[in-house]
Amino acid sequence: MTANSQQFGIRADHTPRKVNEVMHSNIKTQLSELTSLIRQVALGQVRQSRVCGICAVPEHATNMCPQL
Repeated sequence: MTANSQQFGIRADHTPRKVNEVMHSNIKTQLSELTSLIRQVALGQVRQSRVCGICAVPEHATNMCPQL
């Protein structure tokens, strides 16, 4: 136990550490954009793009893929 307390010791300096500051405006902007996107999805205003399941090209449907 003595060796353990010597290794890890108690700090004589009791100054509190500061937490890294976060850019609140950046978080608010991202939250606002996310809220807007979720609202659009909920209202069906977001057009979902269809991508070929074989070659991942959005120009044609999977059943029309030239690789078939």
